[in-house]
Amino acid sequence: MLDSFFTKNRYFDNQYYPRGFSRYGLFTIKEARLLEIYGYAYNELNNGKRIPITEEETRFVAVCQGKLAPVTKHEKVWSKYIKYITCPKKIHTLFQK
Repeated sequence: MLDSFFTKNRYFDNQYYPRGFSRYGLFTIKEARLLEIYGYAYNELNNGKRIPITEEETRFVAVCQGKLAPVTKHEKVWSKYIKYITCPKKIHTLFQK
């Protein structure tokens, strides 16, 4: 039986989350752990560098392309990650101009 999203590499995003996913308060502990363990495979599938080998990975690629809505924990956490890195951050200040 083949494991979905199998990889030996850990995923770290030094550009957006240099201190780790769990340190920014945007992801739960479980979500941060999923991103660290499977994020490398998610990223390769999203960028087309890896061919999906299971039905779950094929569905994941379809979600990344916007053809399907995210349902599984893998699809939801990757969609949330992509949303946070592509949307501009809102900054609120106490001062007016």
